[in-house]
Amino acid sequence: MSNSSAINTIGQLFGLWRLAIAVVALGAPQVAIAQSASASGTAVVAAALSVAKNNDFNFGNLVAGATAGTIVLSTSGTRTATGGVILGNAGSTSAAQFTVTGQNSATFSLSIAGGVLSDGAGRTMALSSYVVKMSGGVDQVSAYTGTLSAGGSQTFAVGATLAVGTSTTTPNGTYTTDNAGGTPVTVTVAYN
Repeated sequence: MSNSSAINTIGQLFGLWRLAIAVVALGAPQVAIAQSASASGTAVVAAALSVAKNNDFNFGNLVAGATAGTIVLSTSGTRTATGGVILGNAGSTSAAQFTVTGQNSATFSLSIAGGVLSDGAGRTMALSSYVVKMSGGVDQVSAYTGTLSAGGSQTFAVGATLAVGTSTTTPNGTYTTDNAGGTPVTVTVAYN
């Protein structure tokens, strides 16, 4: 074999080796560098929040005077008069009382709206300045909040101020939220 043939053969062998290395490199499995992780999810469906009335407001007997005034009914059911209003026999005065039920130990807020007493003949007395006292709590004059017990309930009392006109604008009669022109007090509760 001549030198040129030997060089030719070595060149061919070298070319075959390069081809073999290229084929192996292309067919070799690639190493993955991407990684992944998973997250699980949880949702708790809470018991529906509800509110029920236990007791209505009762401002008792009163006498409208020569000047307008108010009756302030506390959360304990006691009352005081301002302006020209004179307290009559108390009868059975009482603050309104409600019970909230829902998810055990959950916190909630409540709002109060409405409250107009009417004699049914167009004369009215409006309620305002609501005060809320949760069972075992203190009076709250705004931003009413509470916490349900471990059993999922909470009772609260609501006091209010009743605006009473003069003896001319508020004549004798029975004024209720049920009469024409009256508006009941609405308590709305929501989870915090």
